[in-house]
Amino acid sequence: MAWQAIAGAVGYNVTRSVPPAGGTRLTLPNPSDTQYVDRDVKSGSYHYYVVSAVNEANIEGMKAGTSLMAVTATAATPARAPDPETDPGSEGPTQTPVPPPAGVVARPYPYHSPTVSWQSSIQGARFIVERLDPTVYAAEAQKAVWQMVPGPQTDRAWPCCQMVDRSPPPFGYLRYRVTAIDPASARRSAPTETTSGVNNDAIKTAAPVLFAMGMKVGATEQLVGGDRGHTWVSLDTTIVSFWSPGVVKAKGRGMTYVVWTKRNDRGELQSSIWRILVE
Repeated sequence: MAWQAIAGAVGYNVTRSVPPAGGTRLTLPNPSDTQYVDRDVKSGSYHYYVVSAVNEANIEGMKAGTSLMAVTATAATPARAPDPETDPGSEGPTQTPVPPPAGVVARPYPYHSPTVSWQSSIQGARFIVERLDPTVYAAEAQKAVWQMVPGPQTDRAWPCCQMVDRSPPPFGYLRYRVTAIDPASARRSAPTETTSGVNNDAIKTAAPVLFAMGMKVGATEQLVGGDRGHTWVSLDTTIVSFWSPGVVKAKGRGMTYVVWTKRNDRGELQSSIWRILVE
């Protein structure tokens, strides 16, 4: 891998992560080099690298990460074989694509720790969950960077899986994507992105639960006037969805919460919460 030289840097630190293990600092033959060949890799594993510059005072600057990379050859054979899926025109049998996760959804709870859930048709699959942080950009392409979300990413709840992002940025609009890894072949699917993101801005003032009410499946109920300046969210759309702004429709039995948020004149987010029981 290679990176651009940074003005004032006398050296660079490179850290390698092989999920689920933590990061390991690598030793560069020449600390001032702007490239590194990693000859100590594990075939069938996914590797993630982070590079940071160091100045004369040995102060480390901001870190930039690569995308997650699959290692398909042994360390003694750095050249990989052509892959019919990624190399158009290459010879060899066509492999069946790994089915991507379906129904990838991000929800804004627990508070300030979004939950990402999905479904998979691959029993025993492992998953890679990544977050798109719109404030981080690649130095050359000026494109948003996907960063792996740390935490359990297993098939414990197959076929319906989820994980909680416990280290998101403290504010901003967050999007996620999930990639499945086939346990039989160690091949990965194309990533599936969430259809909508999560606003992770801190809520300055939050009202308590206003009231609970019982509803029958198929019934509708108007909570408040249809103020289109608010954003409405149902924490479980299989139980309650919105017929129109301020009007909910019961779809399945159970209990859930619906929330509206709006910025006040001071730019702070305000919230009201309803608890709804569908019988």
